[in-house]
This record gives sequence, C-alpha cells and structure tokens, in this order.
Amino acid sequence: MNRQMIEIDIDVHKAIEARRFSFNESKNDILRREFGVAQVPRAPVQSPDSHPSIREKRQRRSGQYTVFWAGGEAAGTSLKDILKRTILAFEKKSPGFIDILARHRTSVIAHVPFRRDGCG
Repeated sequence: MNRQMIEIDIDVHKAIEARRFSFNESKNDILRREFGVAQVPRAPVQSPDSHPSIREKRQRRSGQYTVFWAGGEAAGTSLKDILKRTILAFEKKSPGFIDILARHRTSVIAHVPFRRDGCG
C-alpha cells in the first residue's frame, strides 16, 4: 500500500480519535470508514488479550506471600496485606517508624513477589 504523510492539527486529531471504535483500528481505518472508502483486505489483528502469555500475566495473583528481612518476616494472602503487616512489624520493632515513613517523600511500590527457588 502506498502511504503518504499528512499534517493535521490537534482538533482534527481529536475528531478522528472521537470516531474510533476500538484500539485495534488505525487512523487510516477510521478515515476510510468516515469517507466511505472501501476497506483493503488485511490480515486480522490478534488482540493482545488473546495471546496466552499476555493473558496469563494480566491475571490477578493471589496466594501466600512472605517478606523476609533481617530479624523477621511477614506473611499474607496479598501484596497489600504483607505491606501492611511489614509496616506494622517495623513500627513494633522501632516505634515512630510509621511517622518517619509518612514524612518521607517517596512512594512505596509493590513488585512481583520474589521466589526463593529463583523462578520469578
């Protein structure tokens, strides 16, 4: 297919995007539909959700998680649960820890749990 680039302003871009039916649709598809230009047959686009490896990664994880640190550990059934238990354990060990954490200007981010067997 011969393609040409055209410049559009933000209002035209918004108008094209407002006519989008799905994220699998290209801007060219939208314009073809709007102008009544026949579609050129093309291979179907596989939805990311239909790919098995991506679908597996998007499933919510649940189960038993454990966090280990020098002198202790916390176990729970969700990352949120063990984060809470860990913070409370640190507060018990060092009173004032929650106040220090509250004043600290960084975010706490939960990552995929580490497995002791080295997988994951």
